[in-house]
Amino acid sequence: MQKKQRIPVLYLVICFLAAGIISAAGEPAFIQTGRYKFRPPQKIMDAVGIKPGMVVGEVGAGEGFFTFSLAERVGEKGIVYANDIAPEMLDRISYRCQTQGVKNIKTVLGKVEDPLFPIKNLDMIIMANVFHDLEKPLGFLEIAKKYLKPEALLVIVDRDNSKYYKKEIWKYDPHYMTREQLLKEVEKSSFKLDRIETFLLRDNIYIFRIDKEKESNVWQKWLTNFRSSIKEVKKNEADISIANASKIIAWERIFNDFRDNDPNTEEDEELREYINERILYWSDKQKTSHVSQGLFRSSYKTINSFNGVSLLFQKVGFSKNPSNPKDFKNKYKAKTIKGDTIVIDEASGLMWYQGGSSRFMSYFDAKEWIIEQNSKGFAGYYDWRLPTAEEVISLLESSKKSNGMYIDPIFSQQQSWFWTGDKFNSNRAFVIRLPGALLVDSLLINFSYVRPVRSL
Repeated sequence: MQKKQRIPVLYLVICFLAAGIISAAGEPAFIQTGRYKFRPPQKIMDAVGIKPGMVVGEVGAGEGFFTFSLAERVGEKGIVYANDIAPEMLDRISYRCQTQGVKNIKTVLGKVEDPLFPIKNLDMIIMANVFHDLEKPLGFLEIAKKYLKPEALLVIVDRDNSKYYKKEIWKYDPHYMTREQLLKEVEKSSFKLDRIETFLLRDNIYIFRIDKEKESNVWQKWLTNFRSSIKEVKKNEADISIANASKIIAWERIFNDFRDNDPNTEEDEELREYINERILYWSDKQKTSHVSQGLFRSSYKTINSFNGVSLLFQKVGFSKNPSNPKDFKNKYKAKTIKGDTIVIDEASGLMWYQGGSSRFMSYFDAKEWIIEQNSKGFAGYYDWRLPTAEEVISLLESSKKSNGMYIDPIFSQQQSWFWTGDKFNSNRAFVIRLPGALLVDSLLINFSYVRPVRSL
């Protein structure tokens, strides 16, 4: 059984509004400027101890925001290996090196699971705004450690949303991991936490070292936990008080928690195949179908290409022409039923929550939350569900509204991001981001709001 490699679109972005279609690489200028405020390179380098003469590996260098500051600090006797999985990003770094006469930066085209640094005696590996997007973090960390000197540091700079603006809810970015999630993922690996620097405005700096005592049994412990988790869920399958939908979610959680590939055995692949069989079994038992009588698809699908998402926008009626933007013409009507406020869109044949969940949650928790809401019969209905990508695209407006978002103010602005049921792959689902009218793929363990929908 051969383990297949795949290069995902880590942050697929679609925008059919003022700027047309853009990718994650094409960030607006204000984001570039804002980076220095929120992630100042000099202060970060001071905190982690970057010194002249060091050899540093940077994972996910992008266009080189951090790279050139590193190169200046390590000096002529040092080297910065700038890694990325996008050749076009590395081309931009190379062009800047040529035009600015920088000679101590070496670009490295890596793989999703391996940075492919050319040497194995790095003084430090640094990852800024990258770790939260790793599909298989344990496997990546276990490979990355081989490039480090025995006492070298692994530095992760990543968002801490607990620091975020309290009064401007929509600026909170649920795409990132929580501090607890990040530390839990690294704890599984051969690394141990050295310290956390918390002085940045919205990020933390996590500093790790290799733990020799943990190295020998990382994968063995991981596989043991995998087996134990399966036994626990299997034991609950016989409990008739647990809904079939909840049993499916339990299996999906394990599949996601153990999505890494153990390099020493094929047993993990066999366990995941077993999990898929259980998911299919309970899906058949559940016998639910969302076949909409409206205009848009209501059954879920996997869309793993930029072109696939682009076609969805076109299908819903968006134009990517900035001079003549178009969108789907909704026909909204708000109602309060049994004390619950809903919004009916007569144009699409859909009924929406006017608001939704009051807190961010993972994809799995979102599905559980809807099961709980259906048990109560929100607005007298029991068939609420996560929307499809088509359905959420139908909500988008061609211009920003008075609520600061690309959605009609008839809806609550609190649910500024919310999950869809459509997936990019087995580990990532799509989220609609209303402040920028963006459809992005997000790890299932990341957080977003829930705005349920049902077909009329």
